[in-house]
Amino acid sequence: MKKILKYMSVGVVCVAAVLIILEFLLECLYGIPNSERAKRAIPINENEPYIVQIASRDDYYNGVYAVKDVFSGLGDYTARIDANGFIEPSKVHDEPDRTILFLGGSTTECITVSEEKRYPYLVGRMLEEETGYAVNSYNAGVGGGTSHDSLDTLIHKGLVLEPDIAVLHHNINDLIMLLKYEDYCYTKTGESYDFYWMQTAGSNPIGNGLKARLKNVWKQLFPSISGRIAALNTSKALPLPQNMQIEYDQEVVFSKFRRNLEMFISICEINDIRPVLMTQANRLGDEPDELIRQLYEACGGYELGIEYSEFWKLYEEMNSIIRTTADEYDVLCIDLENNIENSPEFFCDMVHYTDEGSVKAANVITRELLKILKE
Repeated sequence: MKKILKYMSVGVVCVAAVLIILEFLLECLYGIPNSERAKRAIPINENEPYIVQIASRDDYYNGVYAVKDVFSGLGDYTARIDANGFIEPSKVHDEPDRTILFLGGSTTECITVSEEKRYPYLVGRMLEEETGYAVNSYNAGVGGGTSHDSLDTLIHKGLVLEPDIAVLHHNINDLIMLLKYEDYCYTKTGESYDFYWMQTAGSNPIGNGLKARLKNVWKQLFPSISGRIAALNTSKALPLPQNMQIEYDQEVVFSKFRRNLEMFISICEINDIRPVLMTQANRLGDEPDELIRQLYEACGGYELGIEYSEFWKLYEEMNSIIRTTADEYDVLCIDLENNIENSPEFFCDMVHYTDEGSVKAANVITRELLKILKE
């Protein structure tokens, strides 16, 4: 019996080895299937599916701001990403009465907030308690994402959820992107960003197809280990950026942001979705405290080379555009900025929530969504 098991084991290993070698040789000879023509590939900006990320909040914030030891003692966080790139838990019910889709950057993602206190999830639970409805609330937030990314997400993977309500939450990432490049897709010199490229399947480096498949198997079999490795690779402190003095047209910045808000509203209404806009709460202000001043200087004025006071005025105008656009199109605006105090209790840094801040946001959002959820 032992000999039979031994031979079977050797046979399985040999077959697996042969298949891997055959796959590699076929890839070398013929490339990846369907490689006859170039295909334009625009990937969705999303969290990588099947990842379980366990990492240090200290590493996260010190890395984001390229500072050292400013943040300490914040503890670890865990983020589970489902097969569709949404932050779990999202699909709580197989047959929900109401579905809400939250779109945004890191202030929607809330990745360093405790899982059960991230407001996109918590809002669903609060609404269930208030209404008796079974509610799924999907968190499609991605750190660094802009409203342009959220439009892609809404169209390509949001509409299939058939949400009753879609909530758009952007400001600071759009502002930085538009100040630097005055566009969402191309730089001022006409070069496309890294996430827009012409991908020719046949020109992929040899072994990439096999590598991708093995990597996927690894993530699914060992999600915690792969998540920890991914976190270590992404949490290293970034080098201090060099200041650069930029020239920008603020009317171009504001008009392009406004257009994206308008497109979001139009896409939602065409698809019978109630659009909701949200202003961004923050810990900025006319007179920033020492931490905020230090963080702004540490990241080189966001590589913009503009004074904090100028940046603050532009940021405030972006929130104002959110309010006026919502008013113009008669859609709900949840004014988080004017409903969450500018306090270290609620913010780790300029805009990212503490657990308490996320719970506060959830309460504000729930109160406002109740106005339309039963309609």
